[in-house]
Amino acid sequence: MRAHAEENPDLYWAARGAGPGFPGVVTRFYLQTRPLPKALTQTTHVYPLDCTAEVLAWLQEVHAQVDPRVELVALSLVPPGFSQRALVVHGLAMVDSPAEGREALALLETSPALEKALLRQVAEPTSFEDERREQLRQNPEGARYAVDNAWLQGPPEAVVPRLVEAFTTPPTPETFALWFSMAPLRPLPDMALSLQSEIYFALYTIWRDPTDDERCRGWLAQQMRRLEPVTLGQYLGDSDFTTRSLRFMREENWARLQAIRARRDPLGLFVGYLTNDERRLNRNPWEDHA
Repeated sequence: MRAHAEENPDLYWAARGAGPGFPGVVTRFYLQTRPLPKALTQTTHVYPLDCTAEVLAWLQEVHAQVDPRVELVALSLVPPGFSQRALVVHGLAMVDSPAEGREALALLETSPALEKALLRQVAEPTSFEDERREQLRQNPEGARYAVDNAWLQGPPEAVVPRLVEAFTTPPTPETFALWFSMAPLRPLPDMALSLQSEIYFALYTIWRDPTDDERCRGWLAQQMRRLEPVTLGQYLGDSDFTTRSLRFMREENWARLQAIRARRDPLGLFVGYLTNDERRLNRNPWEDHA
């Protein structure tokens, strides 16, 4: 069967955000395409780790003002060409001319820590191939991974102090932290995906030796617990519900999804979410005791 806004709209609604809770198998996608940007442009600043609090606070103050064509992130990792971990601010402008790129990325040059930067690349040309190559470097094959994430909310003075340790005390050199700007938020279409905030944060804990499993997983859990007072919920794609399960869609959307699953799969052929306790799904445990 086909599913779109007019045909099987319930499945179309569920397919956009239900993840493994979708009661079916998708065999084909029909996609709307967009023109390829003609002049991908990037600005990268590399700062010492002791600038983390200052730079993250500034980013949270200004990120909603950045041109919406810019993907803006801050990362804690070992950058290419460096031997030590650093804080990387990276803006990728998806534009059609170098002039548009310079204008779209200009706000990044207002950083209060600019003079402390170890490296500055300002409005330089890039490509999807170059960006993908760096993504592959950051996510090596054959390693052991533990990943978690949170949608963050609150003012910088509440959020940033809870992030600093995650950015500055990783258990291994390959581990990296990701702060991702979602601002300005757009109204979401009618679909299962319904939870978002202006800041997405994820920790990718990466190691090689199985004897480090407990240490690395414990560090990850500790960092995510520290963020609970400023956590709205989590993104389904970077979550492991067998270790930590939070809210990932609005309550009314969750109820609607359960009704669709019951109607479309009354025998429960599709298992759904991998979790230790289905009763804990789509709930922030600390809110149960509020």
